[in-house]
Amino acid sequence: MGAMVDGTLTIEVGGSRAAAFAAKLMADAGGDVVTVEDERRRDALSPAARLYLDAGKDVVTHQDGSDAIVVQELLPYASLFVTDLPASELRERGLDWETVHARAPRMCYVRLPAVGWADDGNAGELAMQALSGLMYMVGRPDAEPLSLPYGLGSLQLGLHGAAAAAAALNVAAETGEGHLAEISGTEVLASYVRIYGAVATYYRIPLRRDGRRAPGSGGRFPFGLFPCKDGYVAMICRSAREWDSLLEMMGQPDWSRQERYRDLYAIAISYPDEVDELISPWLMSHTRDELLELAQRYTVPVAPVRLVDEVLADPQLSRHRDFFDHLTTTDGRVLRIPGRPWASGSRVFAEQNTRVTQAFSGNPISK
Repeated sequence: MGAMVDGTLTIEVGGSRAAAFAAKLMADAGGDVVTVEDERRRDALSPAARLYLDAGKDVVTHQDGSDAIVVQELLPYASLFVTDLPASELRERGLDWETVHARAPRMCYVRLPAVGWADDGNAGELAMQALSGLMYMVGRPDAEPLSLPYGLGSLQLGLHGAAAAAAALNVAAETGEGHLAEISGTEVLASYVRIYGAVATYYRIPLRRDGRRAPGSGGRFPFGLFPCKDGYVAMICRSAREWDSLLEMMGQPDWSRQERYRDLYAIAISYPDEVDELISPWLMSHTRDELLELAQRYTVPVAPVRLVDEVLADPQLSRHRDFFDHLTTTDGRVLRIPGRPWASGSRVFAEQNTRVTQAFSGNPISK
């Protein structure tokens, strides 16, 4: 994506993680990004979120009546406009697709509403998770649905928005015509739920939330998170070979010789809790790292569930992949933040002071 984004200017006018993350990915790919920030955006994004999402951007403070500066000074040089604001507000401000396209016909435009209604108003993270059906799939079956934390739905929407932006820029480079892409968070998250739906249809599994395991263990036991001595591990065995390897890894317990425990579909659908109890003592006698080492030796799909500080210390990410960027804040702290989601070296950023919206003289990219 870097070659087609290099030398482009993206204008971000938004109020949630969706537009902020899409624009961040454009900056990560080598483009210039100007973020127009107002009080609503500052309230919606915590200081920590802004440190991460705005790294590498030029952030300016939006003031009442300053949209004219965006339209007159930035749009003529922009390659891409990214927003997640309601359609009605964009029309009132003269920042809707039709108005902007008439002024800058070569510029691409990506809008990322939460739910995709004609006017989605204040719909946000919870609305997109609920309407997509995702919340229905998260949590225990005997308790209320749960939402995913950390604004993950908005971040996924931003990821899809960046992909759409890259495609639109590629076409615009060939045709000289800007293109509109609209993607709703509900659509993005519903596409993930659809995967469960396809599996459930194939294996005739009731499609309902099932705690720490996939619904019906995805048709084959095991498929879920399992407690061990110092936390949890994920185990996902999809074949008889993997199940046999897991049993061998466990030392071929006596119960495993019973025919009842050879039918992975029957276990998954009818008595998974029973087998949970059988494997639990062995799991609880091993740490996550011990289980990972054994899994690699026996070629069993087992992985540790890491805490945030453990992810930061993970040698695969920190040493071998050089994944984490370094950000120096205005008060002198040096933070490690997630780097680009593709193979690339780490970078060093300095937190920028937000500027008041002002006129740009000449091409903002050159500045």
